[in-house]
Amino acid sequence: MISYKPIGIIRSPFKEPKGTPIQAAAAADVAGIIEVGPEYAAGLKDIAGFSHLILLYHFHLVREPSLVVKPFLDNEPHGIFATRSPARPNAIGFSIVRLAKVEGNKLHIRDVDIIDGTPLIDIKPYVAEFDVRADVKSGWFESNVHKLSSTKDDGRFVGSYEVETRVYFADQKEAYAAVPFLKQSLHERFEWETATYGLDLFKAGKLLRVSVINRGNQQKVFWGCKGPDIGKLYNIRLEQDEEITGGVQASSILASLKGPDVPVAPDNIEQVLASLGYEKFMSFAGTNWTGSYEGVALKLMVCPALPYPVLVEFEKTACTPAEAFEQEQELQAFVARFGLEKRVIKKEPPTLLYESWPPV
Repeated sequence: MISYKPIGIIRSPFKEPKGTPIQAAAAADVAGIIEVGPEYAAGLKDIAGFSHLILLYHFHLVREPSLVVKPFLDNEPHGIFATRSPARPNAIGFSIVRLAKVEGNKLHIRDVDIIDGTPLIDIKPYVAEFDVRADVKSGWFESNVHKLSSTKDDGRFVGSYEVETRVYFADQKEAYAAVPFLKQSLHERFEWETATYGLDLFKAGKLLRVSVINRGNQQKVFWGCKGPDIGKLYNIRLEQDEEITGGVQASSILASLKGPDVPVAPDNIEQVLASLGYEKFMSFAGTNWTGSYEGVALKLMVCPALPYPVLVEFEKTACTPAEAFEQEQELQAFVARFGLEKRVIKKEPPTLLYESWPPV
């Protein structure tokens, strides 16, 4: 097990990924500050003699890694190691920035393309004699690099579009009989409890939730925010999720809610949400089994509190609305292929619960 301890934090004007320059070369003169931990300040000796620095940092806001991605500068998929995309197996980023001034343990920098609150892993001096190469080939970038100045982060590696539908059954036996591939495709079981916050937000079509997941003796806590449903046939929502089990120093969800710049953890999440006017108004619990089949994520949900106690969910994810609508059509064909159209329930579990038992 390899672990790294941050040596500091990077401050910048960018509070969330969306709209951020995708490379330092496209962030000319954008100012930021590196706050190096006092215990590492001695390591800054002689750094003022360099005009540029190489920063290594943790992509702390990205969703799960992917080995094949559609990068910002191209609509074609590429292997993650042939891109600069942040959704990497080891979420390490780097930027070359200009050093403007050294002030104690603070480094004032320029050309910043980094999110505010990013944990800093290392600093290295940029040395032209070491780092500049001749006869360089840039692969697929060569025909796309002209887009750099006009391309910004669109949030695709933080939030993703959840494309899903669900079908109902009276019990698990009926579900296994109706969906022939289901039983052998489910590989993981866990217990969950989810609380929903912000009644006005919920009535406006958004969803803010905190979930506790128990897998055997292991407990994890997540929170998530879903945007309005834009689906035509099924549910399509822009979704952000973060694990907060061990605390999150710079939460992209909190930034999107225009919340304070504070850490988020299980012991303070309710206080943080209450400070924004979002109180808990509903909760429910159940058991899920998850797996996949032909590229479709599967979830068997057993929740006695719902009017449909057994639901089977089919889900895909997309980076853009256009891709999401394509996947909606694919899911429709998938459901029709197994004759499940008449069992489709478009309303999501929180809505089903709210309508069957409106909280006081």
